[in-house]
Amino acid sequence: MRWRKSLGPGEEVVVDTRPHWCFLAAPLFGAVAAIAGGIAAKLAGAPSGVDWLIAVVVVVTVVWLGLRYLRWVSARLIVTSSRIVERKGLLVRSVREIPVSAISNVTCRQSLLDRVLGAGDVAVESAGRDSEEVFVDVPHPEVIQDLLYSQIAAWRGAGWYGQPGPAGPSSPPPVGVGASPGVTGAGTPDRSSIPAQIDQLDQLRRRGVITEAEFQAKKTQLLERM
Repeated sequence: MRWRKSLGPGEEVVVDTRPHWCFLAAPLFGAVAAIAGGIAAKLAGAPSGVDWLIAVVVVVTVVWLGLRYLRWVSARLIVTSSRIVERKGLLVRSVREIPVSAISNVTCRQSLLDRVLGAGDVAVESAGRDSEEVFVDVPHPEVIQDLLYSQIAAWRGAGWYGQPGPAGPSSPPPVGVGASPGVTGAGTPDRSSIPAQIDQLDQLRRRGVITEAEFQAKKTQLLERM
């Protein structure tokens, strides 16, 4: 991918996915219904005026589907080790990104139908923004949520979610005094969290969010840290 050239030194891609296929559901259903209606009207011997009306409806729905497909194929949601990026558009490019270091909360939103289909929205709250950023029609949003929290924990140097790591390399917590769980006195991440991260990556692989090659590469990197 051309956009991978914009990765910073040491930055790694964790997830690279398109919107869920349900993004195409409405125009696809409309096109199929219009075509089926046209065939039925033809077999029933409908007047020529009805034929023209149906033909217009078919053309409109097919164009709608084509435009929606172009939007789908040009949209990507990317999670790296340092940021979350949403890219949209073929001719007019729109890029939205949030540094992992600025994220304060991640929320997964799914309706009952979304849970059945494996889709939903991911809302991200970050410092310096008045409102949350919402990424819609995300495949397996609960996995993306867990993965973002994992990257936040890794960035902060914590061994578990929700617990801030040390304030910085110049002020590590002393041993036995205010040290965070999962972090040693020198601010070193607890290596016991690495198997849990590998399990999360394996879940992503099984769900098709990442490829086998990406899983093996990330697994090797994590094992080298143990």
